[in-house]
Amino acid sequence: MKTPRELAEEHWETYTKIILEVHGEDEDVIRKCGVHYVTAMVHGLKHSDATLGAIMDRIIQYEKLPSPLPSAADLDLIGDIKKLLGKRFFILE
Repeated sequence: MKTPRELAEEHWETYTKIILEVHGEDEDVIRKCGVHYVTAMVHGLKHSDATLGAIMDRIIQYEKLPSPLPSAADLDLIGDIKKLLGKRFFILE
């Protein structure tokens, strides 16, 4: 599983940096943008992990409630979120 930094650096190198190069941006500007881009992406990805963790905690608490029974729509949503969480948890740096 890739860390937030690995994901951000990969996206920078394989997409965002290339766009700036194609548009003829100065190398020094590209370097500065890269520092800010990667830092911001890592920060945002950590927030998304924290948010997904909080959602999962709420689901676990909800499932422990004796009643009322969750609706079919609730079960679908819970299942979808569990699938999403299982695919994309990161180890925070």
